[in-house]
Amino acid sequence: MTIGQLLKEGESQLSHREMARLEVQVLLAWILELTKEQLFCSYDEGVTEDTIERFSEAVRLLAEDKPLAYITHEKEFYGLDFYVDGRVLIPRPETEWLVEKVIALSRSRGFTKIVDVGTGSGAIGLSLAVSLPPANVVLVDISPDALDVTRMNASRFGVTERVIIQKSDLLNTICDQYFDVIVANLPYIGTEKFHFVAADVDRYEPHLALYGGSDGLQLYTKLFQQIVDMPHQPKYLLAEYGFAQTEELRALLDTFFVQLGATYSIVQDLAGIDRYFIVSFEGLPL
Repeated sequence: MTIGQLLKEGESQLSHREMARLEVQVLLAWILELTKEQLFCSYDEGVTEDTIERFSEAVRLLAEDKPLAYITHEKEFYGLDFYVDGRVLIPRPETEWLVEKVIALSRSRGFTKIVDVGTGSGAIGLSLAVSLPPANVVLVDISPDALDVTRMNASRFGVTERVIIQKSDLLNTICDQYFDVIVANLPYIGTEKFHFVAADVDRYEPHLALYGGSDGLQLYTKLFQQIVDMPHQPKYLLAEYGFAQTEELRALLDTFFVQLGATYSIVQDLAGIDRYFIVSFEGLPL
């Protein structure tokens, strides 16, 4: 059997999936350790029985809706190839906006102290560390398993000596420290209200990284209180939140931060959906 024939066979088995052709190409390139360009130039080359078996198993898992990133253990985020497995949430492309915004703020205002709260695979914090060599980035998560993945990625990108990775319930263990910027993408799916989650996501991705209480905003409420209680508030807080939660989120932001003289704005993603919020604690531009 040739590479081209194997790809066609895999595509036919996944014909119910919208991205079947691309997915089988990614799977086979991963198994053969080839780039997609190399794969395209090798369609007439034969494959071994071992390759056929590994590919068939990977296609079976994909047919069961296991996320492609959990099969290949790799997900690109902000130009970096992150290792991921079932211990961490798969980074989403829309979250890259947070990285871009923090980089822009840091470069324009000279910010160097940044904390990524609920870091998971380290997608946000490590992308910032790679992009902002002068910055001191702290990455925290409550899950020891997730932090193991964070450390793997920090080593992969060569920034282990430039970041601090530690276990913390949000800001609990670092609340006495000062940060220019706090950035977070906390679990925001509600177990009762705002329960918008795809079946495959609920089945395979860690619930600790998905669900934020009955309305999805429990952890943000806790984080906001921790920030209020800090001896020195940051200059900025940036975060991502869930679909249809804007009204409830605004009420929380008003309750916790208006008393501090802070201002905030809600930002839409490329699809025109409210997805991010920025809080300025010193009257700085949003």
